[in-house]
Amino acid sequence: MKPKKKIPKTFISFLLASILIWLLITLSKEYTTTISFPIKYGEISQNKLLLANQTKELEIVVKTNGFKILRTRFNTKSLLIN
Repeated sequence: MKPKKKIPKTFISFLLASILIWLLITLSKEYTTTISFPIKYGEISQNKLLLANQTKELEIVVKTNGFKILRTRFNTKSLLIN
């Protein structure tokens, strides 16, 4: 039987620190991307008519840093259109 090689704790801690620094540098850059938001229709007046093929999603092109894009991807709220 071969003895198992143990990975030192310092190597793992430096590896995690370098991944964290890389992630911070990558997300701080500015990106241009398309984000789609689901649409909900509400409080439509009686004299208005909705068509059968109404839009279900609204696509928006944004130019911002990676932190805000990541936050939007996880916390997407639907848009209410009156």
